[in-house]
Amino acid sequence: MQATESRTFVKHVSGAFKPALLRELRIYMNTVWAEQQAKAQTEREHIVIKNGVASDALRIEPRWYDVWRTPTLPIRETLKLYTWVTFPPIVRIVREENHMVPWHQDIGYMRQLGAKGHSQIITCFIPIDEEPSKHATIQFARDDLPELEHIPTTGYRGVGLKDITFSQLEHYELELGDCLIFGELAAHRTFVPLNATLERRSLEFRLTQPKIALSNKDYFDIESGNFIHTNA
Repeated sequence: MQATESRTFVKHVSGAFKPALLRELRIYMNTVWAEQQAKAQTEREHIVIKNGVASDALRIEPRWYDVWRTPTLPIRETLKLYTWVTFPPIVRIVREENHMVPWHQDIGYMRQLGAKGHSQIITCFIPIDEEPSKHATIQFARDDLPELEHIPTTGYRGVGLKDITFSQLEHYELELGDCLIFGELAAHRTFVPLNATLERRSLEFRLTQPKIALSNKDYFDIESGNFIHTNA
């Protein structure tokens, strides 16, 4: 079975993206973060900003998708049929305890979106700090899980898992250029390893298959290297 056929799969891909490009994106993020956050207009934006997520003005910047213009072989082999990246990405700077995302499955976020949520996705988490292993990361429950019940929380998207005990916990030592790719049923949370700092900069992309894409939605097609908009 291919990794992406398991909805709970987690894969650490080493050397997935060019460190030089990620450095450029980190510099850009640091330069415009405060200015772009100040442009938030909606109540939803103000809520996500309080949780360490970028405003819409910063998220819709096309340059974040430069990482997908020259996908490496390890990335292509992992993604398989998941070649459409949803727009916009999640752009995040974790700086405070309340920025830490509780245990959840990404399918819980999709359910919150209703008809605007995808039926099946995979997530690509890309840390862009110079030494990611010294910063907050993602911790996974390696249990083979079904879709679990989510309850309201104060975190991003406002949902998390009910009290639950996992049998296996795991996190990965990442370097600049590495990424984590995982299925929508993989339970995970923000995690600060021993001797690491809470502060973290990252990009998070959701990917889906063209055959199950939504109508009237923007995507970046990895195969063509272009943004596309599906017909309503």
